[in-house]
Amino acid sequence: RRDVTNTPLHALVLLNGPQFVEAARVLAETLLAEHDGRADEVVAAAFERLVGRVPDDAERTILARMHAGQSAWYREHPDDAARLLAVGATKPRDGLAAVDVAAAAGVVNALMNYDGCVVKR
Repeated sequence: RRDVTNTPLHALVLLNGPQFVEAARVLAETLLAEHDGRADEVVAAAFERLVGRVPDDAERTILARMHAGQSAWYREHPDDAARLLAVGATKPRDGLAAVDVAAAAGVVNALMNYDGCVVKR
């Protein structure tokens, strides 16, 4: 069980620590491969794996909006997507578009920082 904290360092590590960025990318790659790149299924599966339950309708809407925003950002900034894929020791999985991986990894990274994922109640 993790302690409850109000320090910004906790969030900064979960969002920006290389090990967490790499973990988010690898999970995103795995889910993209498992769900043939279908974004709605990828983000729902990420939520279920990380939070331990199926997202409700409101959460699905938020996840879809978050993914759309990430996807739009990385389509406009493909160099940023390539930089994200270079984080960590694990080589990027072949056959997946960098923009798609980066967008899914952004959502996974946010979920990894979500209270429902971090704190067991």
